[in-house]
Amino acid sequence: MIVQRIEINNRRLRRIMVAVCQSPLERARGLLLRETWDFDTALMLDACAAIHTFGMKAALDIVFVDADDRIIRVTPGLRPWRIAWQAGAKRVWEFRPGAVAALQLQPGDQLRAC
Repeated sequence: MIVQRIEINNRRLRRIMVAVCQSPLERARGLLLRETWDFDTALMLDACAAIHTFGMKAALDIVFVDADDRIIRVTPGLRPWRIAWQAGAKRVWEFRPGAVAALQLQPGDQLRAC
């Protein structure tokens, strides 16, 4: 897993880091079994168009991006025991609940790890 900064519309955020899941095992685990997760951390699942929240203890803010890192769908507050997918997505970002609103993320924005 690689930890990097987040860039939104070519503006680098200094306070938020992203953990990039690279291996199939890291992608499968995602945020499962993590007891704590602070507001300053996101998780990016590369080569992914669908996620689930089976076994999660809290809701997640989910962002789907295309091959150009453009947001194509935002799903705030996805509750535990749900599935979300998006045709055309190449990456899925998982944020703590409320992060999408705080960052003002919306479709068309560019979101990338840098």
